[in-house]
Amino acid sequence: MKRRLSLILAIALILTLFAGCGGKSETSAKPSETAEATSGATSAPTAGPTAAATPAQTDSPYHFAAGNFETDAEGWPLAKYEYELPLTTQEETFSLMTCSYVPQYIPEEGMIGIPIWSNMAEMTGVNIEYNITTIVDTAERFAILLAADDLPDICSQGQNRYNGTQQEAISDGWFVNIADYREYIPNYLYEIRERSKANPNIYEKVFLDDETACVFYTMSKIQTGIGWFIREDLMEELGLGKAKDITTLDQLHEVFKAFKVSYGDEGFWPMILYYCFELGGGKLLSCYNTTLFTFAIGYFKRIGNGQGEFCGAPDDDLAAITTLNEWWNEGLIDPNWSSYTGNPDLGSQFANGTMGYVFLTPDDSVVRNAECVDPDCKYMPTPRMRLTEDQVLKWGLAPNSLGDGSYVVSADCANIPLCLTWIDWQYSEDGSEYISWGPEGDLWNYNENGERMLSDFILNHDAGSTWIMQLYGASTISDGGLVDNSRNYAIPGGKELLEMLEVWDVSGYYDGEYDWHDGIRLTEDQNSEVGRLSGDINTYYAENYSLFLIGERPLNEWDSYIQTLMDIGLERTYEIYNDAYQAYLGA
Repeated sequence: MKRRLSLILAIALILTLFAGCGGKSETSAKPSETAEATSGATSAPTAGPTAAATPAQTDSPYHFAAGNFETDAEGWPLAKYEYELPLTTQEETFSLMTCSYVPQYIPEEGMIGIPIWSNMAEMTGVNIEYNITTIVDTAERFAILLAADDLPDICSQGQNRYNGTQQEAISDGWFVNIADYREYIPNYLYEIRERSKANPNIYEKVFLDDETACVFYTMSKIQTGIGWFIREDLMEELGLGKAKDITTLDQLHEVFKAFKVSYGDEGFWPMILYYCFELGGGKLLSCYNTTLFTFAIGYFKRIGNGQGEFCGAPDDDLAAITTLNEWWNEGLIDPNWSSYTGNPDLGSQFANGTMGYVFLTPDDSVVRNAECVDPDCKYMPTPRMRLTEDQVLKWGLAPNSLGDGSYVVSADCANIPLCLTWIDWQYSEDGSEYISWGPEGDLWNYNENGERMLSDFILNHDAGSTWIMQLYGASTISDGGLVDNSRNYAIPGGKELLEMLEVWDVSGYYDGEYDWHDGIRLTEDQNSEVGRLSGDINTYYAENYSLFLIGERPLNEWDSYIQTLMDIGLERTYEIYNDAYQAYLGA
């Protein structure tokens, strides 16, 4: 079945290429299928949460977790598991396709030229042959390997590259159903269970049902954040207080107008928008419980009025785009917004100090402050905006400790238990510590107080500390694993940066009523129909939504815009998702 579909899937992926990585390759060879590859490996447990543990085999060349940890009545591990290293006493090799955003800085000898990864092979007994891609051609490269039935053993973000559902990828024989191998992944299961206590949607994202899952998502040890920062030094200069005190949209608007009056003649723009309006869904105008203009309608969903909706079409979007249009007409928004794909396009504005409001992380704000010609430049975070002090926000701000990075394992992997064990080790306490920091000398060094701090090599690297850290330590953007993201703040003043995160704490005024549930899943037929409808919908959406911002399409045509979306397929798409939503509620 999968071989008959592979070429079709590959062509579809190439033609619909819109998100991926591509570039440099070391090798994608798979380990040889020898008898030794699975010697001593225990068989996969039967599906289901209460599968019995298989007794450990003392003569095995593998140090598996199977049979060596306790579970509760439902089969969940009771504690984290620490592996004996090496994981195998006979060297074995897996191929890994992963994306690097700074491939030009990979040593000539490849990833093994970076100590953290060469040492990791010695520690675990598992060698990795890297197939490195970049942001340009990952989807195409994945499609080619899929067509050739030659997927690497491990694919970073493979579920995002596959042109179908995760269930289809499993049933068609491409990805391993990791729920069938629960005994080999106790640390991942433990983390999922614990994190789901705070956010049940985490379980629903990982498990398609109680017996099916295929993705190892990256996880963070601490809840971090990203959001909008304002020039607090300019606020103080104008007697406007502190950034953290801006809690409502009207207050933010007043600051923007003051910036315009005082600094507008200096080429200064109070507010920056990006070509997709905002880089973090729901963090700009959170008071409207939607996200503003993404790549495609349907990328962000919500439950509104008791049914499924796509951000970009509800009445809340009309209110949000009306606000932005008013700010546009007042000259508060940089008119070159459509050319800014991200902060790398804003280098001169950061250097010259000509922006009032921009999207940052706390650690990045330090870099941006330092590179500004104004020595007093101080970007500080503003809270998530509300319409009134007593408004309760409903969408998009639930704590989520699952990151963008992930792993899937090929069903053709020659030694699935060992491959899963190698991945699960990266969710153990020791494994997480290692992949997060690596050996002393590259990513970090001790300071005079015995504290682990990022090295000058990382802090002063041409690629930028955030990006080079993804190469000399675990990549939270591409790969799986449990990452100690406190490393981002291992710099002078790092404690103050962590305190910035408190500004985005919405626990006192957020109920998540509109949050979408990952347990709402389409059937294969439903997914196919939505795919057929989405082309015309997305084209019309992308061509028209942004026109409301700049007034090229008047806001009194909003109802007409929505009706056209409905006529060309959105109404039927809503029906499909609402059928899935009702099935979810019934289950």
